[in-house]
Amino acid sequence: MSPVTKINLNYLRPATYGQDVTVKTRIINYTGVRVTYSYEIYADQVLLVTGESEHVCVDAKTFKPIQMKKRFPLWDKAYRNHLSSVPFS
Repeated sequence: MSPVTKINLNYLRPATYGQDVTVKTRIINYTGVRVTYSYEIYADQVLLVTGESEHVCVDAKTFKPIQMKKRFPLWDKAYRNHLSSVPFS
């Protein structure tokens, strides 16, 4: 479980009801407990929204933070690998 602890959105242009949009997401920071995602939302290749959200990985029963490397090593590895990937283009 990873509840949101921070969120920031920048609305640049409006979308209309029923309009198809594309959401691009990537990981921009990962500590093993916290992860920050970056977002870009487009319609017809026009950037509408940018944003970031921070999440904390917690135990679903206790809501205490967990170390992803210990609990979910493959997920941890995938996140760390993603950090070195190419940014939005």
